[in-house]
Amino acid sequence: MAKSSDNIKKVIDDLGIDISASDDAMFVVGRLDALASTIAARYLKRVTGQKAADAVLRDAAQKQPNEKYTKLLKRAASKVAALERIAETASYGELRPDQIRRANAVRSDLYDLMLKWLGQFDE
Repeated sequence: MAKSSDNIKKVIDDLGIDISASDDAMFVVGRLDALASTIAARYLKRVTGQKAADAVLRDAAQKQPNEKYTKLLKRAASKVAALERIAETASYGELRPDQIRRANAVRSDLYDLMLKWLGQFDE
């Protein structure tokens, strides 16, 4: 899983950027799709098809043998859904400052959750 986790880590690192405008939110959502595809291919060993990123994380949660990581991935899936809702708003125009703060808080939480999940492969 080492090479797979390296590939997943590269995509997770892209979630480390701050969101300061609508374009940044759209970029993050694009990286969420890349994260879903990478997890599906490298961890679930299948293609995503038309599944949303949060659905792929829920599928990965079901595969987890450790309840701690199952819960972690389910929380991450809800963060992905929240970011996608924010990005949908961004597609209609600029985000307000409160929406940007919310997007950054959710993105930061998701980033931390995904790094914790990935850390299990180093144990």
